[in-house]
Amino acid sequence: MNNKDLMKLYNEKYPEGIDNFWTFDTKEEADSIVQCLKSWEGLDVLEIGCGEGLLSYLISCEHSKSVYAIDYSQSAIDKAKNDFTHPNLVYDCISYEDIPKGKYYDVIIMNGVLEHMDTPFETLGFIDKYFVKKGTILLNISPSFINPRGYIWMTLALLFNVPMSLSDLHFLLPSDFEAFSEKHHFSLEMSSIQKEWGCGNQLLVDYKKRLPNALHDAHMKTDNIPIFLETLEKMLKYETPHELSGANMLYNMVKC
Repeated sequence: MNNKDLMKLYNEKYPEGIDNFWTFDTKEEADSIVQCLKSWEGLDVLEIGCGEGLLSYLISCEHSKSVYAIDYSQSAIDKAKNDFTHPNLVYDCISYEDIPKGKYYDVIIMNGVLEHMDTPFETLGFIDKYFVKKGTILLNISPSFINPRGYIWMTLALLFNVPMSLSDLHFLLPSDFEAFSEKHHFSLEMSSIQKEWGCGNQLLVDYKKRLPNALHDAHMKTDNIPIFLETLEKMLKYETPHELSGANMLYNMVKC
């Protein structure tokens, strides 16, 4: 599986309604990015992997100067143009490599995108080289695995080859972003969102839905899933959520 293979999946899922593909509504992720900045007024914004366009639309409504939203899925762009339009918002069905060069952006956003790339940090390096200037803010949300949800996920995926996701190609960790930021001269702040999904009741809801499909696809027995979830629920009562224990990590990087 590579990034190009995922295009077929996205082109099928967006017309059906992408939220039906995810366990939970993705609006919390969009809202968390909008709230990262005190003001978006007058900013030139690039969103890579805009999907159905909700986040780009929300940012356009925050009086940004311009929002250039791209996605390589034509069905995603078609849905975005139909559902979320704004005078300052332009959609384009292209890959990030084909973004016109020569313009540097104030803010660049990747929301749930980088983990789907074949070489995530080479992708970030390309973005840094061609579209980033001093002071550019790069906002990235990717799944976090430093929580109970992640420990179970990695155990099944890495030790038993259980396909826990149809789209995630990589496990991205805070240390990866720390190393990239140091090498490419970004300051870095991290915070997490969706803590109930990382180590609370939403984790149980997610895995009740996900585990039967994943184990079935791996040709493994599913009989013990109920007792596993029952035991996990008891264990989670002793888990204390903290700032970085959410299911998704928000990386706020500023070019020095």
